[in-house]
Amino acid sequence: MEKKPRFLGVFGIIRAAIGIPFMNPSFIAYTCITSLPLFCVVILPKLSFVPSLIREAIVLLDLPDYRSKKRPIFLPFINLSELSKFLAAVTVIDSASTIYKGGAGRSICLRDLLRNSSIRRRWRNPIFAYIIMSWISRLSLDAVRLYGTAGPFSSLRNEWSPPLHFFTLLGFTFMRDEFSAWWQLALVVSVLEEDKLQLDAFLASWKMRKGNRFTGFVLMVLYFGWHCLLLVLSSFTSGGVGYACVDGGLFCLGTIMNWVACTVYYHDCKNRQRPEEVFAREDHLG
Repeated sequence: MEKKPRFLGVFGIIRAAIGIPFMNPSFIAYTCITSLPLFCVVILPKLSFVPSLIREAIVLLDLPDYRSKKRPIFLPFINLSELSKFLAAVTVIDSASTIYKGGAGRSICLRDLLRNSSIRRRWRNPIFAYIIMSWISRLSLDAVRLYGTAGPFSSLRNEWSPPLHFFTLLGFTFMRDEFSAWWQLALVVSVLEEDKLQLDAFLASWKMRKGNRFTGFVLMVLYFGWHCLLLVLSSFTSGGVGYACVDGGLFCLGTIMNWVACTVYYHDCKNRQRPEEVFAREDHLG
């Protein structure tokens, strides 16, 4: 019987992603530093003791059309929250990949993680990939919202139109989640593979997911569920400093772990493309 290498699957990727901070505790401190701008952007507008001028400035900078009400195009790097999300994403991807490839036996200190991220010369490709990813993500989300509010079944007045509208909306949402795995993996490719220029990362991501699409889809559904959970929790709270900090922390935690999981998913997809290397590694380990 032909021996098959072991691949991670959904639960294996989740287990590996959760294990990365425990493999190297410096990763926790590093992500706290690199995610601090995102945390501040999320919580500062919610804090009443912050001067109103600062809160209004953050809100204005967080609007994609803060300069012109007629601008039809969403520009991620004029949007303050998108800029902070980009910083968190690329640093998490780079450090998580380094730790994951090194394994549990290799310890990387915080200074090395900071130095590695500061001397990278390949941020131009991730910037381009992130802009494309943000555009596609925003357009697809707007399309799903538009269908939810003005879909063909929403205006009908009969007994079967509400459930039909709900299930078709759910189907479009799941379809968007499936494609989200593609463009998020493309950002991982653009960070970790220097030879992938411009749209090459998206083409490589599309090919890389062959035979492993369901895993990426489930990871995106779980990430979507995390955001839904935060919305549900927000409906049962009355606000305040404590709530703003907890909500912002959970939002940043979900963002970080999503990119950690996407990084592990990237390596799992690469292993599926190179099973002979997996055979050699498994034979070496035992």
